[in-house]
Amino acid sequence: MNFLHPIFLAAITLTLVSGPVSAADKDSEIAAALDKIVTHQARRLGVPGGAFGVISNGKVVLRKVDGTRRLSGKETINTQTMFQIGSIAKTFTAAIAVKFAEVGKLRLSDPISSFLPQRCAKNQCDGITVSHLLNHTSGIPAAGVNDRIESGVAYDEVVAKALAAKRTCAPGKCFEYNNAAYELVREILEATDKRPYSEILSAQLLVPLKMNQTSTTFEGLKRADNFFTPHLFQSGRFVETAFSTAYYALPGSSVLNSNLDDMLKLVAAELGDSPEILSPAALKLLHTATTEAPDANAWIDSRAGMQSKYALGHRILQYPGLTIVFHPGWIKGCKSLVAFVPERRLGLVLLQNSGSQLGFRVLEDVAQFLRKGAAK
Repeated sequence: MNFLHPIFLAAITLTLVSGPVSAADKDSEIAAALDKIVTHQARRLGVPGGAFGVISNGKVVLRKVDGTRRLSGKETINTQTMFQIGSIAKTFTAAIAVKFAEVGKLRLSDPISSFLPQRCAKNQCDGITVSHLLNHTSGIPAAGVNDRIESGVAYDEVVAKALAAKRTCAPGKCFEYNNAAYELVREILEATDKRPYSEILSAQLLVPLKMNQTSTTFEGLKRADNFFTPHLFQSGRFVETAFSTAYYALPGSSVLNSNLDDMLKLVAAELGDSPEILSPAALKLLHTATTEAPDANAWIDSRAGMQSKYALGHRILQYPGLTIVFHPGWIKGCKSLVAFVPERRLGLVLLQNSGSQLGFRVLEDVAQFLRKGAAK
């Protein structure tokens, strides 16, 4: 990214002075601080390009785009540039499942065998509920799942092998992040609503939220014309790489295409701005941690006082006095992030055309910034 001079977090402060400060002033200060955070970290990591947005108190207070869609070209990134958002897809699937539960189409406590009798032959789904799938505590092992997906093994075979394997633990007893197990939620939604997931997704979220550019297929990405090129870090620099397309067989768990403008609409809804689409009760359910998720400890360097947990399609970082709801997404050469602090009506979107750790470094700095501000 062609950013300005690096600005260190120590210089980033939220002005908390005696005397009245307007809401607009606070929003501007937050936007400026988060702008400096992403500028510093993107420059430090040398990422090729990306798009960053911030919502505060129901308003988009920052849209920041910089860099080129590919290092070998001159096409610049803008707010309409399409990216693969990877596992952020799980937040969509979980939201739809909770919406279905609200209207009685299913219960989160339902056994998955009642929806997927063919999948669950030979007692392979015994004890597993919809909720277990949504918070990755089904006990279905994840070992080998992604390798099979990436090597081109057919989706049905990937899921069948996962279900037939020996359980990691009894349902509800351990956390194991698992794309194949999560994809069973998509199958349950399709069995319940009697139509393909792409149509369910459009009807339940994309059309109501006017996320008109978001799509579920690689063809949908390429049709957009304005789309990113993935980059990997090799031999000390970022280089262009081929698109990963295998995960499009798992749209409920592993990949959707979207851009900054559309993703800001999702984050606004996650912050409560569209109660007719995502109700307060639904959001509380989606954002309430249900299990420990220790895998995220490997991503966050500054873990003092932090607890990593998982809710329903959402990760949770709990610090003393601060809870951040977030979900990252990874596809080869592309990492994305959505994060929000519901109590402060603050949210952010970060999309980038590289596999850098930018999202996690920004998340750390944002957490530190918010905690310092709260302590003053």
